[in-house]
Amino acid sequence: MLKSMSPAEQKEWKTACCKKLEALQWWEVFDLIGDCPKGRKAIKNQWVFDIKSGGRKKVRLVAKGFSQMSRRCWLQ
Repeated sequence: MLKSMSPAEQKEWKTACCKKLEALQWWEVFDLIGDCPKGRKAIKNQWVFDIKSGGRKKVRLVAKGFSQMSRRCWLQ
């Protein structure tokens, strides 16, 4: 998707993604790990891009729900 945009647009979207990641880290939504524990898989995710009515770029990082297991404590 980014390859078809102008360099200025690419920079705007990358900035929006960086801001979102910083916010998620500040809220302690996730922890970055080197490798998953044996027998575990990382939850897959994807970016959702949106342009608001004022032209503001909004991004969301969403987990792919089919790879999550409900009511599971991963700290055990």
